[in-house]
This record gives sequence, structure tokens and C-alpha cells, in this order.
Amino acid sequence: MVVATEEEAEARARAEHSAYAGRLLRVVEIQAYLLGVRDYCDVHAEAVVRVRSQVVQFPPWNDKWLDPYWDVDIVEHPQKDNLEHAWIYGRSYMLDEELNPMEQLAQAAWAPDYREAP
Repeated sequence: MVVATEEEAEARARAEHSAYAGRLLRVVEIQAYLLGVRDYCDVHAEAVVRVRSQVVQFPPWNDKWLDPYWDVDIVEHPQKDNLEHAWIYGRSYMLDEELNPMEQLAQAAWAPDYREAP
């Protein structure tokens, strides 16, 4: 989503996180640490997670991009017992007031890869 200021991006990211805190989401990818291993991995398999209600995490800005991540508890996943400290990424925000038409189209079509779980 395109925004004008860092403050606007962070406020929108907090609001989106608050809207999903405590809810179950079905996702196609999670990031987590393998149990007993010091490195994290991307897990490309459908999972059901519960978004933790703690404050949304903001990694450092990457140029004009804010990619917030949400800590989650894994509810359903084939490797659930082998994973710990999981998170998913929320909607990305980009600082820019002047996007060309192709960038506007790409931004309008993008959506996070999660949906509410039944």
C-alpha cells in the first residue's frame, strides 16, 4: 500500500494488526525457527495460526518499504511440533507520492497471503 509518511505507514500497520490480533488465519507461508536450530526458515505449507495480540514488530525500514511482521502461534501445521517462534508478514507499505501507472496497478492487485480461518 502506498503512503505519504512513515508515521502513516506505521499507524496503518498497527491498525491492521489490531484488527487481526487474537484471530485465526489460514496462511500459505510462515517463518519460524526449527526447534533446536539457531536459524529460521520459510515454511511453504498451508497453516492455521493465531495472531498474537502483542505489539506488531517493525523491522528497520528498507529504503521506502515497511514490512511489518506479526508473531503467531501455530494451531495447525504438519511440522508444528518441530517449529517455534513463528511469525507472518503483514501488508507491506511503500513511501511514495508519485507512482507510475504500472506501479499503481501492481499495488492495487497485491494483497497479503492470509485469510480468516473457519
